[in-house]
Amino acid sequence: MAENEMCIACQNTLSGYGRFMKCSDCNYFYHLGQNCSGISPNTFTTMGQGKRDVWVCKTCRASKKSKAPSSQPDGVPEVERPDSESAVLSELRSIRKNLEMLPALHEKVDSLLLLKGEFAGLSAQVHDLEGSVSFMSSQCDTVLAQSKGCHEQVSRCTKEVDDLKTAVHEQAAQIERLHDQLNDSEQYSRRENLEIHGMPVEQEEDLQQKLSHLADKLNLSDFSASGVLSVHRLPSKRDATPTILVRFASVGCTEMWLEHDGKLRLLHQSGALPKLFFNENLDQAEP
Repeated sequence: MAENEMCIACQNTLSGYGRFMKCSDCNYFYHLGQNCSGISPNTFTTMGQGKRDVWVCKTCRASKKSKAPSSQPDGVPEVERPDSESAVLSELRSIRKNLEMLPALHEKVDSLLLLKGEFAGLSAQVHDLEGSVSFMSSQCDTVLAQSKGCHEQVSRCTKEVDDLKTAVHEQAAQIERLHDQLNDSEQYSRRENLEIHGMPVEQEEDLQQKLSHLADKLNLSDFSASGVLSVHRLPSKRDATPTILVRFASVGCTEMWLEHDGKLRLLHQSGALPKLFFNENLDQAEP
């Protein structure tokens, strides 16, 4: 409502139940009296509503004076204002506009002040982040240095392992060659050995006598007890009859006995001997 407006001349709030003047050109409000509108209360009463609606303030009349005759209704006295007063009114209007902007400016300033605190918090967070990034960068440099050292150590270990593998392979090949040589040597040393399988075990047996008796059965006229270096039974891991191992003085004696292996089957069929058979001693002889 107009009562809440301000007088453009004195910048005070309007009051008086509608007893004020409003310029029909600039739409600004004025108090009654010579200092503001120039209209006295008595003149306001006698003007009538029609004249009040078309009333023009002195500032607007002065600005239009050079362009057109005064539009002030007849019977309304005019109060002249000096140019300095017009300038003051214009300045007051500008001040009023600026004052109207103050609440909005206050709100913006308050918002900016709130943002200042937020910016301070963000600045602290950024500072902390910079410290964290610097620490992480230092840690990364340390880890990279350790990783480089570990890589060099792994490279050295890998080379040592490769060298050890090469040495192990060479030693394995050498051991294999020695093993083959040992097998050949053992095989050669067992050429004079003969295995007799199936000879029954007797209490307090004389293997030398049994061997001579078997030679008689096979008609080995060239057999001599002096040609036998040793004769004994091999331990048996099962319940089978232990094998007799004979070591002759020469390979010729061993071959002679092996040549008569075929007679053993005939002697067994005739009941002269138990079921026997000869075999070369291919495995290492046990004492």
